[in-house]
Amino acid sequence: MYSLINGYMTPEEFLTGVRKPFIDEVTDNWCMLEGTMKHEMIQSLFPEYEQEIRVEKVVNGLTIVGKCDIKTPNEIWELKTSWNFMEKAKKTAIFQIKVYLSLFEMEVGRVFQPVETTPSRVIKFGKSYKKIENRYLKELGSYKRNDEWFLKEIAKLGVIDKKITEYYGRVAK
Repeated sequence: MYSLINGYMTPEEFLTGVRKPFIDEVTDNWCMLEGTMKHEMIQSLFPEYEQEIRVEKVVNGLTIVGKCDIKTPNEIWELKTSWNFMEKAKKTAIFQIKVYLSLFEMEVGRVFQPVETTPSRVIKFGKSYKKIENRYLKELGSYKRNDEWFLKEIAKLGVIDKKITEYYGRVAK
């Protein structure tokens, strides 16, 4: 949703699922694999919570689908992996958690970065590099449910959906 609404993805890329690689195909795939492994490691530490929960809702005629990483009794958690140490959640992650809060009808959501460091691993911390010898979840932000904001974003998506439908309706004729 974020990419479509903010112009980072064309309707054609959305409809076909074909996008240009961010870096190159091999590096992109490696990043995805590493992110998946980190997600699974973190999720294995919280077996008491629901994980990879999918929800599908029709909102203003649009089917919106979300899949959260971890659902506790009171919160939605999203894990964001990166080779870089993040100070705060990216706009895309904030958008995602806010959408999930409305979809899952939860009041609080938090975005975390799994930080895995070992004595042999050096990470960039601000402008300098440091060795850190532990593993932890760094909270990048905590967010509250805002259904009014959610409905405004769905309305923007509805405009895009209408344009796509009209365009492809004309092309098909």
